[in-house]
Amino acid sequence: MLLKLTGSSCSGKTTLAYSVADRLQRVAVHDFDAVGVPEGPDRHWRHRVTELWVRRALEYQGCGIDV
Repeated sequence: MLLKLTGSSCSGKTTLAYSVADRLQRVAVHDFDAVGVPEGPDRHWRHRVTELWVRRALEYQGCGIDV
């Protein structure tokens, strides 16, 4: 299962994600921007990074871990 939290900056998304993950087993939490964000990211960069995260999610799914 892939869950995505969205919201404005500093709204508590990361805090909520880790709080939920602490209560569940076999859940991985990742921040989309953890790979670093270049100055002025364009649509092409966002698409490439989205594909990277989807591939990672599929790898986790293969191991029975939700993301």
